[in-house]
This record gives sequence, structure tokens and C-alpha cells, in this order.
Amino acid sequence: MDKDLEQRLETVMTVWINQINNELNWENKENANSSISGIEQEIKFWDKRKANLASLISQLDNKDLIKIYEIMKSKKKTLYIENFDKRKAELVIKSKEALEVNNALSCIIALTEEMNKSSIKEIVHLIPKLFQKIWVMWWVSPEH
Repeated sequence: MDKDLEQRLETVMTVWINQINNELNWENKENANSSISGIEQEIKFWDKRKANLASLISQLDNKDLIKIYEIMKSKKKTLYIENFDKRKAELVIKSKEALEVNNALSCIIALTEEMNKSSIKEIVHLIPKLFQKIWVMWWVSPEH
């Protein structure tokens, strides 16, 4: 492989590694720039997060990118391959996390909407249901 082609492939790998890094850091930037107030906004945030991560993961399955990856791997470009693999693994973990959080929040939205419409006297009776749902969410997904 000539040096020019090798540099272009390294550049492609670097661009994808940076793209993954940007997406992994997006959550922190988004949280710092927004004031989420309420379950509906929280669900919208996690819906968007889930969609962004899923989109990027599907792009990483592109046959041309896989071919570049395989070429870089065969040329023993371990730094690029290790960085790419590490970032892709982090991306998959964050994607699963976004899906879990989104599913968990969706389970309590109806109850929180009911609480928003209720009097304080009625809310007192809804709190145990809320705690039960939160406990189940915690039990199902203890890392959150």
C-alpha cells in the first residue's frame, strides 16, 4: 500500500474515532446546556440520545468502513484499531444505557402525569406506586 493511501485511511479512522468521541461527550454538553424540567423533557432527551447513538452505530456497520478497518488491521495499525474498538465498545454501552433509561422513564410517565393532575391528598396515595416503580427500575438496571 502506498503512503498516500495509507495516510488517507488513517485520516478516515481518525475522523470516525473523533465522531464517536463527540457523540460520547454530547450527553455531558447537552446536560450542561439545558435545564430539563420534568419527566417529558427527560424522556425527550433520552429519546434523542438513543436515536443519535443508534444512528452512529448503524453507520459504523457500513461495508466501506469495515473494509478500511480490516485493511488497517492487516497493516498492524494497532493504535487506530485499539482506539476505534475501545470507542465503539463505549458507544454500544452508552446506547444500551440510553435504551434502558428511556424504557425506565417511560414506565413512570403515566403515573407522574396522574400526579401532576392530582391534589396533595391524592398524591399521598400515589407515592407508594411511584416508589414501587422506581424500585423495579433500580432492580432491573442496578448500574443506574
